Amino acid sequence: MAGAGKARFFTMDTYDQESLFSASGGTASGASASAKDAFGCCSRYSACSDAKACLIPHLDCSKNCIYRKSLEQGHIFYGKNADKYNAAVYQSFVDNFKSLSPDCANLLRGILYYAFVKKRGIKLIMLADSPQIPTLDQSGFLSQVNHPDKVVKKCSVSAMVNACGDLIETANEWAKSKVKPEVWKRRKSIRQELPGVKILRDELSTWIIQFGPEAMKKLSEGISFVELDLNKTLELEEFFKDCIYNEDTSFPLDTLENDPRFLNQ
Repeated sequence: MAGAGKARFFTMDTYDQESLFSASGGTASGASASAKDAFGCCSRYSACSDAKACLIPHLDCSKNCIYRKSLEQGHIFYGKNADKYNAAVYQSFVDNFKSLSPDCANLLRGILYYAFVKKRGIKLIMLADSPQIPTLDQSGFLSQVNHPDKVVKKCSVSAMVNACGDLIETANEWAKSKVKPEVWKRRKSIRQELPGVKILRDELSTWIIQFGPEAMKKLSEGISFVELDLNKTLELEEFFKDCIYNEDTSFPLDTLENDPRFLNQ
């Protein structure tokens, strides 16, 4: 429901009507109460949550805000006033953060910035393996999870072929047995240097997951997944906003977006 980017932690003393609703899909002028004009919330949703009321009720367009109706009914979804907010969980984040090493703290900053600002609440994050991840797991900030199958499904064909090595022919024969001969005959080879190999990308990833543990290991080497607890993201986001966030600072995180394994899909 939130607006894009930094509006997630935005508190406005001044505003212009157009910018308030550009991100949420609502109309800023000539609005009516019809369903087609309804929108989830504007960029002030966080400030409204803190105030427990809509902060711009005098604007005609605000009557189409779905979140305003929830606030009027006493239901708050964001911030420390939220219905499901747990102050003890929030305090545990604050206390545990003080005990982290600088390297751990920097990694946590990158992960939370990626989740709450860059990607706005993404649950599962793929990133370069780091010795600090287990500490963040033990401190309750996140969970380290193993998803080699997800890595394989994200990899490029070239990376999968290289990881398979000589076993690519075996994978090709397996794929050939799954389709009709005339369909196989019409297929083009996946690479010039492999003229007889016609396995498709999805077929190759399926074969690796089922039959190619060594290839799977090569493809997922140096990669970790971390997961944010959906039952604690409200408190985690408030902790990030209070203790870490600075809208003038970005916190880098190696999410392997430029890793050659995932390029040229």
